[in-house]
Amino acid sequence: MSVSTAIIIIIMSVVAGAFAWAMRGTLLGGEKGAMLPGAVLGMMFAFVCGSDVVSGLWFVPAAVGACSMFLGGSQTYGETISLTFSTDKRERIHGRIGLCVKGAVWFGIFAGLVSLSFPAMAGKFSVADTIVLTLLIPVSQLIGFILLNYLPRKKEFLKKYLYFSKDRRERWGGLLFVCLAVIIFSAVKKEAFAVIMTVCGMAAGGLGFFIGNLLQTMVPDEKTDASSDGKKRKFAFIGGWKLMEFTFGAVGSGLTAICFCLCYNRFVDNYVDAIVLNSGVKGIFSPETGRLLTFIWLLILCAYTLVVSFTYDKDSRFAKAVKAYDDLLILPVFSYFPFFLAVSGITLAASLISSFLIIWVLAEEFLFATDKKNDVPRIDILKIVLAVFAIAALCYRIFLDRTLPAFVVFALYCVLYEASAIFVFFGEKQFKRDALKELALSGSSELSVRICSLACVIIAVAIGAFIFI
Repeated sequence: MSVSTAIIIIIMSVVAGAFAWAMRGTLLGGEKGAMLPGAVLGMMFAFVCGSDVVSGLWFVPAAVGACSMFLGGSQTYGETISLTFSTDKRERIHGRIGLCVKGAVWFGIFAGLVSLSFPAMAGKFSVADTIVLTLLIPVSQLIGFILLNYLPRKKEFLKKYLYFSKDRRERWGGLLFVCLAVIIFSAVKKEAFAVIMTVCGMAAGGLGFFIGNLLQTMVPDEKTDASSDGKKRKFAFIGGWKLMEFTFGAVGSGLTAICFCLCYNRFVDNYVDAIVLNSGVKGIFSPETGRLLTFIWLLILCAYTLVVSFTYDKDSRFAKAVKAYDDLLILPVFSYFPFFLAVSGITLAASLISSFLIIWVLAEEFLFATDKKNDVPRIDILKIVLAVFAIAALCYRIFLDRTLPAFVVFALYCVLYEASAIFVFFGEKQFKRDALKELALSGSSELSVRICSLACVIIAVAIGAFIFI
């Protein structure tokens, strides 16, 4: 790999990571919001390889990246961040340690699982290996949650040191055990690349969250930073919370990309040669079986969507049960099962995950929303547009049996997410010029955030055109 190629990919990862992470905090949070940065970074890694064959399979690491980042999105960190604003030094340190841990496991899982997608594409894993790897994720997650999160919550002494929230349920322990499971699996399979990437990903995520929060606590925020007389403090170009998101995404993504580039000649090059020799992905299932498994997943996704949509704002016993056990439902549908399909080399599933699913989770957020998004004027237009794009991506892949080009998908990521954010932003101001002018003069950072996000999109699409085309 040339130095110039590495620099371009790293810059692209920083910009795209910053945009994707900030977008997660703008439109849809939680697990689904984390899929965008995972898909974007996974796509970047495929194009580092400099091989037309591997670049043509960009959707495999993109799909694995989306499913792995989804896991980290289950964490809660709002109350952890609040600790870092405490006047008590111990609470501030405790909060920052918690953010480092949560950022570490988030990027550690992503880096480890995406790095395993390359030997998987090279045909180094059997059916048994793939099943074991997939099952290790929920099993290790459950064990870690019980040992480091559930039990300490009941013991005041342990809770003091291992709990980083006041009332919300912690989950970092389960994700830490997933990182350990990935490391152990990789060590047993003699995949040093995945071990290195997991450790470096943990360092990148931990440092990214730490730096982001450090900046967050230094910048006045118009929503919370008011003086004793109730007047807002000095205007910050970007509010603290959004600055943290931009920084976390940029630092975590950039450092992970640097690690990937440094490992390329020693490890990745061998996978690329094997993939080229096989003339593509060496899947562990026949095309017919892969297609059947993909349609089973789509049916499960459809069933989940229907159940959630019909119970979203209901108060029946069944609706309450669905909401109570949503964690048990959502993880297999959006993470465990699709991850298994992608790492198994089922190209149909991987391409649908990296194109249709990333657009669908955004469309779903608006189609079934009952919050303030429904109060935005002309919101039905946005709902229709997003639904059309999602369905079109699905039909294009299934009925035409063709995969959308990487640049088209990347551009759709950027344009649809940013356009939706801009639509909601202007819609909340009733599309009135006077309201926007008043907002700009008030010193609010809302407008500058959208400008920065749009700048990231323009830069990312420009660099993407150079990389992908």
